Amino acid sequence: MVIFLDLRTTDENRTLVVLGLKKINSLSVNIGLKMLCEYLGLTNKITSSDIAFRISPRINAAGRMGDAYRAFELLTEKDKSKILELIKDISLDNQKRRDICEELHNQALELLSSEDLINEYAIILHSMGKGANKHSSRPNKRRISQTDFFIG
Repeated sequence: MVIFLDLRTTDENRTLVVLGLKKINSLSVNIGLKMLCEYLGLTNKITSSDIAFRISPRINAAGRMGDAYRAFELLTEKDKSKILELIKDISLDNQKRRDICEELHNQALELLSSEDLINEYAIILHSMGKGANKHSSRPNKRRISQTDFFIG
């Protein structure tokens, strides 16, 4: 699955997205993907937003929070009961990932709240990993996220 999260998606990327959406919305879609969509309540026409924000995070969570092979199994398994077990498992992992990101976000906000950021050009978050992404919404502030070393 390729979903380019940019409104300027053009050329090959747009073609891949359009063709992928046609396939996902066809009757011949992969059984694991079909069951995941049903589990998420996506019974109407699947959109690129559904893929980007509902489907892909669960598939990605399999590798981020455990064993990526589970995502492969989800897309290749034929046994519906095994597929449902995988869907529940990776959905739980996705929730755990979200909880961790939220906790990191809250910790970072607490640290940042005691700093005078009015005249700062950049905010550097150390050891924040994936949770640092939430701070990109701070207007006019550049953000660097480092997990292995500190840039001071």
